[in-house]
Amino acid sequence: MIAIFHGKDDFSVHEALASLKSELDSDGMLADSTDHVVGSSARPDALLALCQTTPFLSAHRLVVVEGLLGRFEPSGRRPRRGKKKETALGPWETFSEGLQALPETTALVFLDGPLTARNPLLQALRPLAEVREFKPLKQGEVAGWINQRAQRYGVVLEARAIVSLATLVGSQLWTLDSELQKLAVYANGQPVTEEDVRSLISSAREPNVFAMADAAIEGRSRVAADLLQRLLADGEPPQGAGLRHSAHPQAGARLHHRAAAAGIPAAVGSRPEREARHLRRRDGAPAPAHRSGDVGGAAAPGRLGRARETPVRATAGLTCG
Repeated sequence: MIAIFHGKDDFSVHEALASLKSELDSDGMLADSTDHVVGSSARPDALLALCQTTPFLSAHRLVVVEGLLGRFEPSGRRPRRGKKKETALGPWETFSEGLQALPETTALVFLDGPLTARNPLLQALRPLAEVREFKPLKQGEVAGWINQRAQRYGVVLEARAIVSLATLVGSQLWTLDSELQKLAVYANGQPVTEEDVRSLISSAREPNVFAMADAAIEGRSRVAADLLQRLLADGEPPQGAGLRHSAHPQAGARLHHRAAAAGIPAAVGSRPEREARHLRRRDGAPAPAHRSGDVGGAAAPGRLGRARETPVRATAGLTCG
């Protein structure tokens, strides 16, 4: 079998791989017949030879290739008219043909980030493979995911605890999964309350500042205001828990970089409570026509409207003082 698991949600990508491993490991010997290949240095002939290898003391051989298809993502530039189109796959041109003789005992799995439909290797492998794309959860879907995941760990969360965890961590599934495991150990069979979540997720305050910055830049002013009030209620100083101090130089630099990427001046005043109230008053305003882009992505300066500037000033005030 051949499978392609890709997308921005790398947690679910690896969850799909783990599920497949469990399905294939019927005799408990799959680990001895599992090979991991780094896609950036993979060669088609060597990969085909590996797939043809007989499994050792196991019913299946699992070959996991990470990052190969990403090498063939198109650049976005179209060839000039009249210019002969060069082959996009190079030595991988006949790779898909070689996979047609894949032994039934071999499971070949490709793991990758987001891929476009124009990816030539994806196009070549699609007729032979099971292709699954994993997109990040929307904020409204996080609470349901938390509830289902909590059942797996045998932990019961009160409704307000689920909302609090979803607000504090957002759609960062790796972090959510880790926090749920921690809550399961702490609860010891008892229902988890909102206070339990807020006390145990205290280590998440610093990432919470970044979540607030993202919410402000993206125009989600109510979320930004809620996160700001939570920081202040938890004893966070208006200067941003010391992010501008030497103890967290990288964290402070990251937040300043995000504001700069959005074209927001770094020097602003620090009046967090009043700014938070102002954010709430502005929440009913029409959403700006443009978005600043995904978290961590580059945002085009000058595209953010004036309605966006006030929420970001409230966020930047936490770091600049």
